[in-house]
Amino acid sequence: KMKALASILVWAAVVGLRGASGFVVSRSWRCGVSVWGESKGFGPATKKAKEGKKGTAPPSSPLLQQLLEQEREKEAALERDIEDLKERDAFVRETSDAGRLPQTVANRMAVRMAVLGGLPTFGGIALFVFFYLSATKNDVVFQPTAVAAATTAPWVLGLLGIGYGALSASWDEDVEGSLLGSEEFKINVKRILDGVRRSANDAKLRETIAERDD
Repeated sequence: KMKALASILVWAAVVGLRGASGFVVSRSWRCGVSVWGESKGFGPATKKAKEGKKGTAPPSSPLLQQLLEQEREKEAALERDIEDLKERDAFVRETSDAGRLPQTVANRMAVRMAVLGGLPTFGGIALFVFFYLSATKNDVVFQPTAVAAATTAPWVLGLLGIGYGALSASWDEDVEGSLLGSEEFKINVKRILDGVRRSANDAKLRETIAERDD
């Protein structure tokens, strides 16, 4: 019995040593693999990394914020232009004489056009009559090119005078304007250019409104 008990104790001791040895080897192997993996970047996520994933998203870049702000400003400017166009259309519909030229301004333009355009034109006609009478009654010979140039120049000046007379008149009903009308000419030309640009812009806005309605 003593021998049997001793044999059992020896067997248990051997088995225990083998199990402990295997546990130590297995634990050591796992630790080694874990250390090697972490050194190569394959280890478990650190606490900071996990917290970074659970935290809030990083803020947008300044360039992206600037682009978004510019887009918002463009949209706001577009909305203001559309509202201004609607107000102007409503004013024209409600006011019957909104697009009419005041009678005072029309008379002022007619006088300046008659003076600045009529004088050169009648001067050209008178010059042509002079050449005709001189050639038929006094047998004066003139070069055809000289006659053509002398009679054409007043006609051109008359056409320019008509345009300048209309643009150099004061378009303000309460302001008479200067005699030469140089300042009024600059102001009126600027008004015309602004009106052309506004008309083109209004056409684009109307297209935008139509697209939104569709």
